[in-house]
Amino acid sequence: MRLKVASRKSDLARWQAVQVARALEKHEQNPSAEFIFKESLGDQNLDLPLASMGSKGVFTEDFYEDLIGGRCDLVVHSWKDLPVEPRHETAIVMTLPRADVRDLMLVPEEVWQEACANKTLKILTSSPRRLYNLSQILPSLLPGDVKLEFVTVRGNVPTRLRKMHEQKAALILAKAGLDRLLQAEKEGFFETKISALIQGCRFQVFPISVNPPAPAQGALAVEVAKTNETTREICAALNHKTTFQCAEAEREILHRYGGGCHQKIGVAVLEMDYGRVLSLRGETDAGEILNEWKVENPTEWTRAKHGENVFPLQPKDNSWFERRSLELSADLSSRTGLMVARADAWPAGYKPSDGQTVWTAGVKSWQKLAAAGIWVSGCADGLGEDEDPGLHWLNESIQWSKLTHKQAAGPRDIATYELQAKADAPDLNEKTHFFWMSGSSFDRARQLYPDVIQNGRHACGPGNTYKHLKGISGLKHPVKIFISLEQFLAETLP
Repeated sequence: MRLKVASRKSDLARWQAVQVARALEKHEQNPSAEFIFKESLGDQNLDLPLASMGSKGVFTEDFYEDLIGGRCDLVVHSWKDLPVEPRHETAIVMTLPRADVRDLMLVPEEVWQEACANKTLKILTSSPRRLYNLSQILPSLLPGDVKLEFVTVRGNVPTRLRKMHEQKAALILAKAGLDRLLQAEKEGFFETKISALIQGCRFQVFPISVNPPAPAQGALAVEVAKTNETTREICAALNHKTTFQCAEAEREILHRYGGGCHQKIGVAVLEMDYGRVLSLRGETDAGEILNEWKVENPTEWTRAKHGENVFPLQPKDNSWFERRSLELSADLSSRTGLMVARADAWPAGYKPSDGQTVWTAGVKSWQKLAAAGIWVSGCADGLGEDEDPGLHWLNESIQWSKLTHKQAAGPRDIATYELQAKADAPDLNEKTHFFWMSGSSFDRARQLYPDVIQNGRHACGPGNTYKHLKGISGLKHPVKIFISLEQFLAETLP
């Protein structure tokens, strides 16, 4: 059996089509692929910003006509390029496991050094969403006082990378596309050497909590004519359901606000083992500000009777320890990756060595280190230190060493400070609902207020604190995960 597989003709689109063809070969009917590659309307008008082109589906409409005309059996799209309105004669019936949803910024080293000297950094991007979200948050993620100048750019990934060098600028793009092209290069699929174009670049991977992606970014969509029953059945049998459901959920959210590439809206829906994570940020055409960052899970929870029963109401209330700096027992400069549990764990005066990658547990620690002049490449976004940074394209052999306190340090970790219990601990009498930011704080509270802790309702973020709390026996109520103190307070205060 032979299926005609169509896609755009860019390197990335062709590689994505090959991935779908490889998946199709695993079906019991073992279909082979005949590829049809061509330019779309959006590929033919590179001088115009996408938001000004007027129509939706500028990368996909031509292929729709080919499908219903029987000139191909299926089309492989980057799902984010499809209009959110349903099509009457075709359907999306298949996707593959999703790639990284985050945005990535690349900055050639010489460009960054010049930006530091001139106090201005030019950034190439064609996305109203990125411009809206990153113009607000990016200044706090970069070390130094650098003014940002956003400039429109179009073209496929290799073209944009070349423009980055030619225009002496930084470039923001979807990490999924770069990851896929680097994998294609590794397999010898293209002559284009993407790795050479990013060599010598600094990078930052932006967290979805402050910069969620375009809906369905990182997901592929296989579109088939509704009348083509055979192809539909083959594709449906190979569909990755979790990716499909999350992408559809994101597109439905965008649909509520009108859809289209001109929208300044980013949204991510991620299925985790502890619940569904949602990030929504942007501004609608009507001027409505969107800002949600939460996790939904079925663990039972009730609101407190009074605000006085809730602990803490702000991070500084949760103060159980003094932190005493320790002399370093290891050479930090020899470690390829430093995972920083909290900004206080960074050794005073230390500057990262050449090629050393710095990663933080959350955005606030990132911002504090950036304010201290440290280049941070990304963070776990408060989702837990077990979250894969996704930097295999950078250095497959990267070894992470966590900077943390002495009481929590493991074999590969580096203790930079130790905890000393405060004599004036917080008063937990009359408290019933708790959000814990560390296992050590919970343990200290349990030591001082065993009955209050045993009978209370406890919550925390995902990650090591949750692992610690759910292993505690004797608690009256199951531990609830919230993505942040802000979500906890929103769903706990009366």
